[in-house]
Amino acid sequence: MAGVREIHYLLQRPNLQITAKVLDAFHTQVESTRNRTNGTSDDIGVGGSRDDGPRTDHEGKAKLKKKYQELKDEIEEAETNGDPARLQNLQEEMEKLRPYLIESIGRNGASRIGSQSELIAGRVRKRIERAIVHITAKDKPLGTHLRRCISKVPLYSYNPEEAVDWEC
Repeated sequence: MAGVREIHYLLQRPNLQITAKVLDAFHTQVESTRNRTNGTSDDIGVGGSRDDGPRTDHEGKAKLKKKYQELKDEIEEAETNGDPARLQNLQEEMEKLRPYLIESIGRNGASRIGSQSELIAGRVRKRIERAIVHITAKDKPLGTHLRRCISKVPLYSYNPEEAVDWEC
């Protein structure tokens, strides 16, 4: 499952700060190996311009910002209430909104195009958050531990309060 691999990578390297690019490369390498083993192609082209359409106007930007804040508040509420199904739905909705925000709203509200590193960070964060939601649904204490101990901004790291022996 996507995200679990990244979490495993972090768990093996406690207290080490890792970039989204490294985690994404690890994910891509694992997927590529798996695809070759399964006899499927991993030759998927990535490219093109992020500037593929009109940007939003001021009113549109304001609506995007408002929706983003509402989702952020609802996600926090779902986390507080321990509602993994609602949390996953809200995070998926947030991820659908994120590309529009990245493309249309930069520093000081200026229009801009999202950088490749921001897109990679979004993909990695999304995979990890989804994995934690699934883990929490099966094992709430473990999911809570991972949510509390994995930091995702700006670098990723697993920072347990006490050393954890994951060997069984």
